[in-house]
Amino acid sequence: MKKLVTLFILLMGTTLISFCKKKKTETNETITDPPPVVYPSYSALKPGNYWIYQRFTISSGVTSDSNQFDSCFVSKDTLIRGQTYFKYHTKTFTSNSYYPICLRDSLHYIIDAKGNIMFSSVDFTTVFRTSFVLNTPSADTLYKSEFKMAEKDLLLSVPAGTFFTSNARESFFIQPSPPGTGTVTIKYGHSRYAKEVGLIYSSLPYLSADVNAGKKLVRYHIN
Repeated sequence: MKKLVTLFILLMGTTLISFCKKKKTETNETITDPPPVVYPSYSALKPGNYWIYQRFTISSGVTSDSNQFDSCFVSKDTLIRGQTYFKYHTKTFTSNSYYPICLRDSLHYIIDAKGNIMFSSVDFTTVFRTSFVLNTPSADTLYKSEFKMAEKDLLLSVPAGTFFTSNARESFFIQPSPPGTGTVTIKYGHSRYAKEVGLIYSSLPYLSADVNAGKKLVRYHIN
C-alpha cells in the first residue's frame, strides 16, 4: 500500500513539474508587434523638394498657356504645439512674392498650422469648411463657399506626366444680383494632388464670367 501511495505521489509531482514547465514556456514566447501602417503621402513634404508650374488662362472654354512659371518649395521643418510641420513656400496668382504655409501629413490628411484640413485621401463626404461673403452695407450674401474632396483617382495629364489625382475642391455658390432675381451660379476652384508627388494642378474658381486661371506642373524634384 505504501508503495502505491509513493508511486502516486511521484506521478503527481512529475505531472505538476511538466505542467509548470509548459506554462513557463508559453508565457515566455516572444510576441511580435504588427508592422507599422504606412499611409500614402499626397504632400511630399520634405526639405529640398520643389515643384515648377506653368500658368494658364481659360477664356470661353479655351485654355491658353502663358510664359509665366511659378515654383513652390519646402525649406525646413518646425515644431508647432509639439507637432512637426514643414514650411511650404508658394505664390498667389496676384503676387510674385513667396509666402510660407506650415503643413504636415496626419494619417490620410494634409493639415495646416491652424488645424484646417487642406486635403484628404479617404474622406469624400465631409464638408470641411463653409464660409459666406456678404455684400455691404446690405449684408446680402454674395456667395457661399464649401470645401470638400471630389473626383477620387481621376487620371490627369500635365506637362510633368500623367497621374491619378484627387481633387481638394472649393465650390462657390454665387447669388444672383439683385438677390432673388435668378438662379444660383456654381463655380469651382480645383487643387488636384497626386500620390507621392503633391499638387500637380490648380485653378481659381473665377476671375470674371468667362475667364479662369490656373497652373499645372511641368517638373519637380522629390527627395
